[in-house]
Amino acid sequence: MTTHTNISSILHQNVIDIILAGRNALKPLPSISGSKWAEQYRYVSIESSLRSGKWNNDVVPYANEWMDVATDPGVEEMTVWSSSQVGKTETLLNIVGYYIHIDPSPILILQPTLEMARAFSREKMEPMIRDTEVVRERVARSKTRSEDNTILHKRFIGGNLDIAGSNSPNSLAQRSKRICITDDADRCASSAGNEGD
Repeated sequence: MTTHTNISSILHQNVIDIILAGRNALKPLPSISGSKWAEQYRYVSIESSLRSGKWNNDVVPYANEWMDVATDPGVEEMTVWSSSQVGKTETLLNIVGYYIHIDPSPILILQPTLEMARAFSREKMEPMIRDTEVVRERVARSKTRSEDNTILHKRFIGGNLDIAGSNSPNSLAQRSKRICITDDADRCASSAGNEGD
């Protein structure tokens, strides 16, 4: 009789946990712009910038528009054309963090080469995930021999992130993505091998 009571109690608690998880999953998305998200949640890693610490929109005020446009559900495409070293990569990380946290989606970040994709992941993406708490809570933990979180693939609740090189057709094949971000587009290969742009 005691075993039956214990099993019944455990099942009852599991049902309650499932109902609460479902209710939380159905909550509407918070209404927050990309720039407000960055200011509220983003932590700039010491490896990424001379200005590590809490993100401050006043440091690169022109990037507020980039973040807000990139996270506006009514916008399908945007292009940023600017000089080097003005905060584009950190802004890109803010946009990715926003989507991982607020609007989970399948995401692709395209780098000019596969080598640059690996370097971007190690030097920029992984520190951002580690240091931005709301992102770290959602991205699968890296485990030995796990395909959920590798250098070029990160899985999170509601989506995933792939980081690819424009020169590698294999890193681009069979990728259905809602959010596609190209970093340094002018350095990308004009064709992924013999397979086209």
